[in-house]
Amino acid sequence: MDSQPALSVTKLEARIAQISSDIALQQKVLKNLERTKSAAQRQLNAIRDPVARLPLEISSEIFLGCLTSPRKPGAHVAPLLFLNICNAWTDIALSTPALWDTIELNFRGADCLRSWVPRAGRRTLTVALNRGLDHSVAAILGQYATQLKHLTLGEEVDDELYTLAAAVESFPHLDALLIDCLSDEYGDFGAFHSSAVLELLRLAPNLVELAFDSLQILNNGTHFGPGDKLILSRLKSFKSSELKNAERILPCLITPALDTLVLPYASICDADLSLFLRRSSPPLKKLVLDYKGALGELLIQIPSESSVTHLELNAYGWPHVDNLLRTLEDLPGPSDSLPNLRRLSIIIRGSLTLQPSWYHALLRFLSPRCTIITHFDLFRYSYEPPPVVDGDLREAFRRLVDGGMQVWIGPDKHNYLPGWLQQPSDQ
Repeated sequence: MDSQPALSVTKLEARIAQISSDIALQQKVLKNLERTKSAAQRQLNAIRDPVARLPLEISSEIFLGCLTSPRKPGAHVAPLLFLNICNAWTDIALSTPALWDTIELNFRGADCLRSWVPRAGRRTLTVALNRGLDHSVAAILGQYATQLKHLTLGEEVDDELYTLAAAVESFPHLDALLIDCLSDEYGDFGAFHSSAVLELLRLAPNLVELAFDSLQILNNGTHFGPGDKLILSRLKSFKSSELKNAERILPCLITPALDTLVLPYASICDADLSLFLRRSSPPLKKLVLDYKGALGELLIQIPSESSVTHLELNAYGWPHVDNLLRTLEDLPGPSDSLPNLRRLSIIIRGSLTLQPSWYHALLRFLSPRCTIITHFDLFRYSYEPPPVVDGDLREAFRRLVDGGMQVWIGPDKHNYLPGWLQQPSDQ
């Protein structure tokens, strides 16, 4: 049998080229078939899918019920998950602006924010940037500044706050601002210069809620002069968990509508705090502070017409606890001091043995107010056993309870340990 003559190089190259062309054609045909199959499958899914057959108002509510908090972007988490199911679900998700009005970013995700926020339409926005503020993100916030209602910033640096200030003319409808700088398990503080913080507050003249967490205010020669003041006329709540050097911003603020002030771990002298309250003359209802030696003067200075209904004081160490209770004992009667007080909470931190004289001081403050104060709490963050007190003292507190006052003396309630009043009477 004669062997087949060998093909020339030119013919082999031509044959390979033809085979490659045929393969490419078949791949294109296969791809088109797969696309056609997917389209048919989506149409079948839409016909079979009960959600797709529902009115948009109902399917939207179902989708909204699938949201979790916090609302972080993720392919396997709503609402982005809905875009990966079928065309019908994608249409529902993109037709439901409420799915997209909130986002929390733990990374620098300008692209994600740029595609996410427009889907919210004209709804007000809640944005949390735990690690996500840069020039690109600042530009997006500037574009949607008029829609921003709640903003959380964390672990940023001054330069990025200034970048945000440069990109935004104003946040006219921002009513809640949280700067949360607790960066790691070791509880390190974030640090901002006073001018950066005040510039951010200037951009939000209609703030209603302001909160700082684990923040240290640095002094860099703020743009605000000694006589310059920033008026936050609608601010009702100013809360802080750990705020160092608060005196570098409080003297610059006037808050005439403030009804809640929570500064339990703030480093601010009593004189600056007192001046801040006198300058603003706010209608305070809740006041939470660390007790320091001169704070008694502030309590006395609270005017008789004050609407303070909840007072919480944290005290550290023997001298402060002793001074606090003596100060309460020496306050004028309810007609002249704290006339609207309904709840008094005292938190004693550190291992201290409560003295009988301290209980007598408390009784002399509480008894004239037995028809006014409805709750009294004395929390001890200590697992030491409560002190043994005489029956007369215990009976005096029981009379307050019988009169309608709710009294707790003991460890933190969250520990579910019995309070002092639950001790057997023969102890």
